[in-house]
Amino acid sequence: AYTGQVIGGNPQVSRLDASGGVIVKRPDQTARSQYAIYDLNRRVITMLGAVTLTQAGNTVNGGRLTMNLDTGRSVIDGSSVAGGSAGGSAASGGTVTQTGGRVTGTFSVPKRN
Repeated sequence: AYTGQVIGGNPQVSRLDASGGVIVKRPDQTARSQYAIYDLNRRVITMLGAVTLTQAGNTVNGGRLTMNLDTGRSVIDGSSVAGGSAGGSAASGGTVTQTGGRVTGTFSVPKRN
């Protein structure tokens, strides 16, 4: 799904929503999750639900990942997502963000010379 407006007869997309095995690839990183939201104006991708970020043999897992495409900074935390579609409550089939989860990781440490 996308959000935007029509300007001069041309659609101007400002937000993209994706669900179901989302993969975001950058030259040095691969991120996977259940859901993702790309805010085109802010150039920020937020990934939710069973997030895995892999870079140079290192892997970090969590509930939510925020990637700033301008700065290259990625932040992962333990927030989790429950429910079905975006919006609403879990009882009505919507998505609910829960805090307090864990972040886990596996790191490759190079040997010192």
